[in-house]
Amino acid sequence: MFINRKGRFKGRLSPIEMLVLGTLKEKALYGNEIMDKLRNQFKETSFIPQSGTIYPLLERLEKKSILKSININTGKKFRKKYELTEEGRKIIIEILNNREIQKEIEFSNKFFDYFFSNSFLNFIRNITEIGENITEIGENIAEIGENIAEGFEKSFRNLKLNRIKEEIKIIQSQINYHEEQLKNLMNKKKQKELKIQQLEEKKVIFN
Repeated sequence: MFINRKGRFKGRLSPIEMLVLGTLKEKALYGNEIMDKLRNQFKETSFIPQSGTIYPLLERLEKKSILKSININTGKKFRKKYELTEEGRKIIIEILNNREIQKEIEFSNKFFDYFFSNSFLNFIRNITEIGENITEIGENIAEIGENIAEGFEKSFRNLKLNRIKEEIKIIQSQINYHEEQLKNLMNKKKQKELKIQQLEEKKVIFN
């Protein structure tokens, strides 16, 4: 979701990125501490934060200058501790003061909680069990269950695809910007070189 159409931050943040920012609003944390907080928050569901998801996410937020990492010497090795930047804190404040954004987050959280809830998973399991025990009706229910699962899988694929497309657009806009900057610098360089050449020619004439 975009934080604020008229606000400071124009980038796109996923629900899980919003949750990570929330874990850091009070103090800096190590990556494993962030995952522990998320696991505790979702302990009643089947969602389990994995390092393969969280650490790349932290790197993305750091590249966006929303987070920054500090190398802490623990005695045996250096470990990264993550904290909100000034920009990150402004985003948190913006979220807290924007009712429209809060409604979007509440909807995402409700959907997230339900999709990973035990009741939803039990519902799917029950459909499967009924499909195994009942012949004709069971086959129809199993087919419905498969269609539901396929529909959810397709929806999440589309969400992921759309998010990747948005990220590609952002990257392309950054490339275009830097190409334009490079072009301007090259033009300035040529102008300077031409000026040097003209001055040297005048110098030869006067000599």
